[in-house]
Amino acid sequence: METEVMPQQQAPQTMHEKICFHLCVILNNPDVEDTYYRQLTEEERKELSTLVSNRIDELANQQATLQGRLARLMGMNCNDMKREYSLNRIRTVVREHVLNTGYMPSIQKIAEATGLNRRTVAKHIKEYVDGGEDIDQLRLMRRDVMSTVLKSALQDKNLNAAKLYIEEVKT
Repeated sequence: METEVMPQQQAPQTMHEKICFHLCVILNNPDVEDTYYRQLTEEERKELSTLVSNRIDELANQQATLQGRLARLMGMNCNDMKREYSLNRIRTVVREHVLNTGYMPSIQKIAEATGLNRRTVAKHIKEYVDGGEDIDQLRLMRRDVMSTVLKSALQDKNLNAAKLYIEEVKT
């Protein structure tokens, strides 16, 4: 029986090939530590930084193009689409944080989690609260959160969750 010889992968030759190789290692291996990056030469770090910046720009352009197409399909303008997208990201972060911790995240935490700046997050939250049209949604969310808090109090014997639940039921 003849064994098949696997061809060896050629080592990257040009600077661009080396940088692409390093980027693939970093992106595809969640266990890569910062020591890997520090082992790169200064020139390789600069090239990697440029490559990453260019790729982020490409992705942002693709996102903008996709949002424009979706907005046209849905009969919305791009600004409305971006606003709705931002609001959904904020809602998701708030919902997950409240479910996990039992309290509302700070504007700073929401901004960090969504990638939006603090001023934008504050503006959206103010509009959300002042608008009033989503009050029913907040009430539904409160029920979900409180049922999770009660579940944590009973099943996990979490005293903080029990205190929170009792305080909320009183009000």
